[in-house]
Amino acid sequence: MSASKTRQRLLAARPVRASAEELGAIARPLPEDCPVIPLGMAQGPIPTAVYLSGSGVLSQLSGQAHGQGNLEGLFAPRNQFLWQHWPRKNKRGEVDGFKTELVRADLMAAAGQRDIWNEMDRVRGRGAWLAEDGGLLLHLGDRLLHNGQIKPWGEHGGMVYPAGAAMLGPAPEPQPDGPSGPAAEVLAMLHTWNWRHGDVAARVMLGWICAAMIGGALKWRPAVWPTGGTGTGKSTLITAVKHMLGPQGALATAQTTEAGVRQVLGFQSIPTLLDELEADEMQPEKIQKLIGMIRVASSGAVATRGGSDHTARQFTIMTAPMATSIMVPPLPSQDRTRIAVLELRTLTGETAKPDLAVARLQALGQRLLRRLVDGWGEFGERLTTWRAQLHAHMQMDDRAQDQWGTLLACADLALHDQAPDGDLLDEWVGPGMREMLAEMGADDETDWRRALDHLLTATADSYRGGDRLTVGELVARAAGMRPADDGDEAQRALNGLGLRVDFTNQVWWLGVANQHQALGRIYQHSIWAGRSNTTGGWRQVLMRVPGAKVPANALRFGSGHQQRGVFVPLLMALNAA
Repeated sequence: MSASKTRQRLLAARPVRASAEELGAIARPLPEDCPVIPLGMAQGPIPTAVYLSGSGVLSQLSGQAHGQGNLEGLFAPRNQFLWQHWPRKNKRGEVDGFKTELVRADLMAAAGQRDIWNEMDRVRGRGAWLAEDGGLLLHLGDRLLHNGQIKPWGEHGGMVYPAGAAMLGPAPEPQPDGPSGPAAEVLAMLHTWNWRHGDVAARVMLGWICAAMIGGALKWRPAVWPTGGTGTGKSTLITAVKHMLGPQGALATAQTTEAGVRQVLGFQSIPTLLDELEADEMQPEKIQKLIGMIRVASSGAVATRGGSDHTARQFTIMTAPMATSIMVPPLPSQDRTRIAVLELRTLTGETAKPDLAVARLQALGQRLLRRLVDGWGEFGERLTTWRAQLHAHMQMDDRAQDQWGTLLACADLALHDQAPDGDLLDEWVGPGMREMLAEMGADDETDWRRALDHLLTATADSYRGGDRLTVGELVARAAGMRPADDGDEAQRALNGLGLRVDFTNQVWWLGVANQHQALGRIYQHSIWAGRSNTTGGWRQVLMRVPGAKVPANALRFGSGHQQRGVFVPLLMALNAA
């Protein structure tokens, strides 16, 4: 029997069930206007088809799950499409439903003809994205906006854009630059906060707001962390930014976790607002995980997490984060260049309060977004200019250029139609910015300096009559830098800590054991900690001290105990601490 005759028989007046052989023979291309889009087959022990449903929801159905209820949900709100194209008729020849077997056969056949489904490489949720042609594409939940053209959610250019809650789009009219433009209005509002670094901090904050609006299309998504005591307006700032981004335009939360942010964001590229991220109210490891999320989000790197089903899952976080807190937790060196820490002072009665009317701020945000959409074609050139300025005048490395260059380029694009000239470049990358960055980097020491400081400022056990001295003081006494003290006694105390002072080849050295219980306790809660029967993490970082070396022989740590270790130049160690 031919496929066409088989289909005619199955669509006859009398309801009939189809055999597996018949279903395999009759699968046909879906109607062109089918509201369900088959996307492929997901890998797993059970063959599962992936669809974009009629309402724009990503759905996965195994073969057995293609029952009447699930199919009606898949095609909703256009359920009548099922009756029209896969009709089931009663004895009187009246259509009273649809044939689930035929729908399943056609849908799964169409899904099977697509590539193996990988949602991480194919799905783009709400937010801004870089289009294939280099243009700016805005996924506004219920529609897409690309090069001035409105498109429905769905599959475009090989990427899948599921539907979501509607977001505010750009203003319908082009917006001016200069004092009458939306960026100048936002900047004036930001000046109502008492920034420690005044114009520079307000400008950086403007740059972040702009970057947050188009974050998914940027190579680098900068992060900001306004900080200050009570009465500095941190929560008010979050509220103002949230209103400018519009309802559903950002993930705004407090006292959250990295997993919570990741799960809510999903495939979206909308910004994240983290209010009251206080280390004293959250477990330190939760704070560090959130900071790690900021690190991953900045570059869009792929991260992997294990699931409850023992299956590893990969994900990419594409968000520009903003966090606020009274105190900023300690930031590892690799994160200090990724986060702009902006200090807020207590508000006074000298400046006007910001106008937080929701309708006004939402309209202002739409106007600002229109500036960015219209100027997107110039963004790459502006970024190159600002990166070059930062490199030439502040000797910034590539990572810092990504962070600060993006912030300045976004603010510049929003404020000015013309490319920046020499005066503007010198003004923005001038003494004010140098001062702010110098304060932010005041504790930006290398890891080996921090590791030495951690060691030499630790308090040793009781020494000579119960006195408790720092390790650094014991080192100085053992090296004879304290004339009236007993260097031998200090050396014995150091030996008990897995340390010793040596004078070899006209150089004073601090010897540090690779493994030692006392050193393990000193470094226990640090990033240089070690584990039992393994070389301590401190050994690797101390080998980075200029002039450090591995001694030819094992070091002696009193009572005949010998241990492999590392030699650190003593003066370098004491100066670092």
